[in-house]
Amino acid sequence: MDNYEKNHKIYLEAFMNGELKELYQIIKDDDSIGFKLYFDKICIKVYYRGRKLFEISKDNKVNKYKIKYDITKSIEIAENILNLISKGDPCYIVDLDLTKIINGIKVGINKYYSKKSGNENEIRQIIVKENNKYRTDYYMIDEEYNIKDKKYENNPDIIGLYDKRNNTKKQFTLSLIELKVGKSTSSGENGIYDHFIKINEILSNKEIEQKIKKDAEHNFKIRVELGLINLKPGSTNISKAIDIKEINLVFIIANCVEQSEIFKNEIEKIKEISNKNIDVMFAISSFMGYGLYGSKIYTLEEFEKYLDVIKSIKE
Repeated sequence: MDNYEKNHKIYLEAFMNGELKELYQIIKDDDSIGFKLYFDKICIKVYYRGRKLFEISKDNKVNKYKIKYDITKSIEIAENILNLISKGDPCYIVDLDLTKIINGIKVGINKYYSKKSGNENEIRQIIVKENNKYRTDYYMIDEEYNIKDKKYENNPDIIGLYDKRNNTKKQFTLSLIELKVGKSTSSGENGIYDHFIKINEILSNKEIEQKIKKDAEHNFKIRVELGLINLKPGSTNISKAIDIKEINLVFIIANCVEQSEIFKNEIEKIKEISNKNIDVMFAISSFMGYGLYGSKIYTLEEFEKYLDVIKSIKE
């Protein structure tokens, strides 16, 4: 049994019957709470409105799960909650009222965001939640995925599995999804072209590609086993044998003027690259929602034509 399989079983037992059962119930009952798992080690990150609340790891010396908070001075935490989260180091899950702590931190984060606008992290978490809840064409299985390559300092915002209609062969496309909020994030450093160049180079390394697929498979399986993904009808056994055939890069562009020349310029630069290790796609809104559907995922060429149509209408 490799480390991935071993940690998969450890997580499942801890969530269903062990120390993480309270956290599991909170995640099931409150879809504003997100989380990510690592399978090469025992590590869980818990999010609210796209902001990390805390990180959980296992202290093997005492066989307990410990918690490390990620609270900055900008978050106003009620005094009674502050006392709970300041119990010293290490701070173990079994000694805490996790529900009370999470609810207290949520109040502070809500106050913080009431003074902010354009929260890309929150939009990211909503995309994950809505697609896993409403049986779209995508299962969202990870956030802020760490590729662990020095050439690529940015983590893909979301990892998704595209489940095309009538998928009888259980073959999936794995999508590295990048969210761009506003046109200022779409060009220059970490813009559309820049992300493509970095990802394109990384995926020339087949070992990295296989690791991404392996992480995706385990993240998908455990979410299905925990009942946190709403599978399509007839897909109850889908997690037992999935086949990830390919990887693509999908850009979601939010809150931006469609006729901006920025997109045309970024597309032209990508088209000039002859050696492409990954297909580039663009997601278009479906009836003003956050759901991703295959018919609204455009290729580079289709998106370019779409922009031309929009431009002609505006003129």
